[in-house]
Amino acid sequence: MIKKLLTLLLISTPLLLRAQTEIKNGVTFRVENLSKPTALLPVETFEDVCKLAIVNRYKIDTSDFPFQIKAVSKANDKIVNFREHAFLNTIYQAYAEHRPVVLSPDIMWLLISQGFMQHLNLHSEDLRKNFVEFGRKKELVATFEKDNWDAIFPQFSKQIAKYTGTDLMNNLSCNFTTTTPTDVIASQINIMGGVSSYFDFVAIRIVCGIPEFTLLGTTNDWELLVDKVHYLGQRFEMDWWTGKIERIMKEFVRASRGNVNKDFWREMFKYHTSEVYGKPGVIDGWIATFFPYDIDGNLLDMKEINDIGKLPKQYVTVDFKLIDQATKKKSDMEVWAGFFGAEQSDANFALKPAVGWFIREKDSAKELEITLKRNKNVVLKNIKTIPEEFLAQKRIPFLQVIFDGKINIPDQLAKVEIDRLNLHGDIDTRGVERIQKLFPKAIITINSEKIQ
Repeated sequence: MIKKLLTLLLISTPLLLRAQTEIKNGVTFRVENLSKPTALLPVETFEDVCKLAIVNRYKIDTSDFPFQIKAVSKANDKIVNFREHAFLNTIYQAYAEHRPVVLSPDIMWLLISQGFMQHLNLHSEDLRKNFVEFGRKKELVATFEKDNWDAIFPQFSKQIAKYTGTDLMNNLSCNFTTTTPTDVIASQINIMGGVSSYFDFVAIRIVCGIPEFTLLGTTNDWELLVDKVHYLGQRFEMDWWTGKIERIMKEFVRASRGNVNKDFWREMFKYHTSEVYGKPGVIDGWIATFFPYDIDGNLLDMKEINDIGKLPKQYVTVDFKLIDQATKKKSDMEVWAGFFGAEQSDANFALKPAVGWFIREKDSAKELEITLKRNKNVVLKNIKTIPEEFLAQKRIPFLQVIFDGKINIPDQLAKVEIDRLNLHGDIDTRGVERIQKLFPKAIITINSEKIQ
């Protein structure tokens, strides 16, 4: 009996070894000895498969339906059409007709992700806190040029990651050695479907190029502007920035004389010729030179603008006091000035940045109340003391104050319930102890060091 068993093992071992074959970036192995299929299955173009998917979903008549398909991932591929349950029907057909099956990590991960995203959609509100920290829905905007549709999905994914965290997005995305660009986009769209309860998606098609420019004023005006820029550079040692601006503005002078450098003007917003276009979502023309700092005061490289939202607002606000001589009433006021939209020409649709100003009376307490309702985090920068309107609040969940010099916290602020207090500025040991006594229940951080 033992001899027969050894003989059987000696015979079967080579067969088992031959049943597994190493292939490039994968392995093929046999699990059944079955008869082979005799013919290929009928195929259709990928676009026709897409059209039939639309027909099946919307139960429509195809005779005059405008499908309006704008882009497909497999435009030239021939596909066996297994309708809306393509994965399961593929396996079923292979099982029924003894056809081999090829699987990749991307295919199986997409299958798993679809199950997860269905779970997420069914329990979106219960799971909201695991994905985002806001209620309702936020709008995400992506841009693309011409028919470069696949450029929008990485943008949406990157924006989603800002709210959900990059770890989660990396885990949900396809990133295997077998991953193709189509796999990446399919996984990104799958993620978009899963978080559609939290976000609305908007894609803006950018048609690159400005057909013409009109420069108002005289050549002397533009030369005067160059002189003003030069003065700033010399007077305040800002040639690192103004030197670049001067070179740009001298092209304005030349154009005002009729000497137009078309290549220069084509490069204003995004570098391009008639064949080459800039990266979607990145402003890489010379207009970026006019923005030396971001909204937080960080110096930019002035070569690219990657996020318009991180630039300073293009208007300024200045507070002032209004005293009515008749009533002696004092009012807090503010004046705004800068760019507000654009004027539009009815004749040729030209746009001109609109410069304007306005004055309004402030209601600081009410405005703070609205701010606290919208955003639990309050950040005050470069101040000498806490504004009075903060002292009237009942609760501020998170307050960060960056003082200009010494940390100055009035006793009245202790009446406000503060969960987390983050302070930056000059302070001694006695000052730290005082703040701890004023806010015994708060989590306190002073100059990046947690003290309570």
